[in-house]
Amino acid sequence: MKYHFYAPKSSEKELAVILGVHPYFLKDYRVAAQNYTKAKLARIFGYLKDYDLRSKGVGNVSISDGELLKELVFKILH
Repeated sequence: MKYHFYAPKSSEKELAVILGVHPYFLKDYRVAAQNYTKAKLARIFGYLKDYDLRSKGVGNVSISDGELLKELVFKILH
């Protein structure tokens, strides 16, 4: 999310400092940003919040942590 927010208005050096990575790795962030838009990331953060609560027993009584993790990964990837 930081990349999406800061990339349009920062130089590569500034962006590397903001993200806390070496400038060499910015190309990896660029590829990831193409695959995961802001909307997708917001949806994934929602999934993470929901499954965190479910793993703690909120709205979930019978599903194991392993099954919850499988569901979460499936939702993120599809």
